[in-house]
Amino acid sequence: ARAGQIESRPNSLATVNVVLRFPNRSAISQDIQGGNPMSASSVVRIQGIVVAVALTGMAFAWPDPPQEQVNKKPSTYASAKALEYQLVYLMDRLEDDLEDEGKFDRRAKRIVRDASTIAALALVMGKHDEANGVGARAGGIIRAANALAANANSHADAAAAYAKLVASCQAPTTQPVEWKCVADIEQLMLQVPQLNTSLKSNTKASRFDTSREKAAGLAAALAAVAQVSMFDQSYCDGPVEHAEWVGLCVQMRDSAHGVYKVIQDGNVEAVESAMQPLSRSCDDCHEKFRD
Repeated sequence: ARAGQIESRPNSLATVNVVLRFPNRSAISQDIQGGNPMSASSVVRIQGIVVAVALTGMAFAWPDPPQEQVNKKPSTYASAKALEYQLVYLMDRLEDDLEDEGKFDRRAKRIVRDASTIAALALVMGKHDEANGVGARAGGIIRAANALAANANSHADAAAAYAKLVASCQAPTTQPVEWKCVADIEQLMLQVPQLNTSLKSNTKASRFDTSREKAAGLAAALAAVAQVSMFDQSYCDGPVEHAEWVGLCVQMRDSAHGVYKVIQDGNVEAVESAMQPLSRSCDDCHEKFRD
C-alpha cells in the first residue's frame, strides 16, 4: 500500500476524486489488549433469537453467538492499526485491479473477495474499542463495499462502485453498526485461504523482518473475518451445528491473534508453532462444513 492513503489516478479511475488517509498507519499497535411454530421456510428475529422453520414444519431456535464472544473487545483479537493497514492494502489492490480494463476479467473474482473482506473489516473497525480511521464511517463503507461486490460483472460498473466506496471513506455516518455477517459468507470463506497463504509467506524467516507490518495486517484480517463469520448460519442445518460453527470461528479468531502476537513480538522462532492452531482451525472447519 502506498504511504497510507488512497488517491485518484488521473489516467485510471477519473471518477475517484477523494483521498482517504488513516493516521498512524505505519505503526502497528503495541497494545494488544420461545415463540410460536411458524410456516415452512420463514425466518423471524425475535429479541435476538432467530426461529427458522425446517421443511418438516418443526421450528428450530437459532440462538445468537454467546455474548461473551460477541462483546469481546476487538482489541483483544485484532489491533485497529493492523486492520487499517489491511483495509488500505485491499483498497489499493482494488484500484490496481480496476486501473486496466484489459485485465478486469482476470481480476473480477478477486475484486469480489476483496470488497467482501473490506465490509467485514469495516464492521470490526466500526465496533472497535481503539480509535481508528473508519469509526463512524463503517456503515457507509460496508454498504459501498457490498455494492462493489455485487457489481463486479463489468469494468464500468465495478469502477463506478469503487468510486463510491472511496467516497464512503470520506463521509462519516451517524447510524451505528451492529454485529452481524455483513458480507457474502462464501466470499469470506474463499478469502480465508488467500489470507492464510500470504500470511505464511510473509512470516518466513527470510522475509520476517521486512514483512512484519504486512503479516500483522493479514493476521488481524483473519481474526476479523472469523469474528464476522460467526453470525452466519448458511452452512448449518440447525442450532447444534451453528454452535459448532461459532466455536470454530472463535478458534480461528483467537489463533489468528496468537500469530499476530508472535509477529508483534518479533519472535520469528515462534511463528511455526503459532501457525499450527490457525491451520488446525481451518482443517477442522473444512472437515465439518466444506461443501
